[in-house]
Amino acid sequence: MSEEKARPAIILAAFGSSEPEALAAVFNVEKIVRERFPAAEVAVAFTSAVIRKIWRKRGFDANFRAAWPDLPAWLYDVVSPLTAAALAAEDGPRPIYMQSLHINNGEEFADLAAAAARLSEIDYVRPRKSPFKNLRLGLSAFGRGRPAELAAAAAALAPLAREAEGRAAALVLMGHGAIAVSNQVYVDFEATLRAVYGRPVYIGLAEGEPGFETLLARLKSDGPARVFLAPLMLVAGDHARNDMAGPAADSWVNRLKAAGLSVETRLAGLGSLDSWAELYVERLRAIYA
Repeated sequence: MSEEKARPAIILAAFGSSEPEALAAVFNVEKIVRERFPAAEVAVAFTSAVIRKIWRKRGFDANFRAAWPDLPAWLYDVVSPLTAAALAAEDGPRPIYMQSLHINNGEEFADLAAAAARLSEIDYVRPRKSPFKNLRLGLSAFGRGRPAELAAAAAALAPLAREAEGRAAALVLMGHGAIAVSNQVYVDFEATLRAVYGRPVYIGLAEGEPGFETLLARLKSDGPARVFLAPLMLVAGDHARNDMAGPAADSWVNRLKAAGLSVETRLAGLGSLDSWAELYVERLRAIYA
């Protein structure tokens, strides 16, 4: 396959989810990327080995597949971004665009970037045969956390801001966060959302600070009576379904209600918003040649 005639490959790299309903958000991003880049071959890859194993096992479960007939066939053979890149180069070098579907350039993105960098360093004796010489990586939704990048991400959340306003509620978002790396970008993003929409917005994190206790203290201090609670995550997976909106007494929704707040929830990942999917399209366009 000559590189000049080779079809470009786009790899959408997400953490993944074992929840079938949650993956609708990933499928929506995939659909919109296919529409915006019709000349490219588009594949989805999961960075989580645990999630990949779960789906491969389900591929052999006839009862599960019968219960979920509309799930795409590729899901049962989903691979890692590394494997997806190797498959893309199977028939020879071609442009490969690996697009992160992560929210920020955190630990998962750093690992993805390291893998992409090492692949691009592979040199064959004849350079034109080097399989990954045209491998490029697109930034996460928050990008490098610069003001313009956060403003673009804030604009993509307009549907959530409107919904919270329509409910006369403060918008409360649960981000994933991390313990090993800085979460400052979430603090900056909250400030950006407040500046863009001129309304009360709060971000708390499932891991690291600002965590739930910090969030609750701020809500008690500021005094909103109603909150609209939604995940600041690509998919509404385990954190959203259990930690945020689960039936247990220690879920965010129940702890907020116990504190006297009226709470309504949105149990859908950001990828279900076309505007958020378009954010990844713009990240792709920045590297697409």
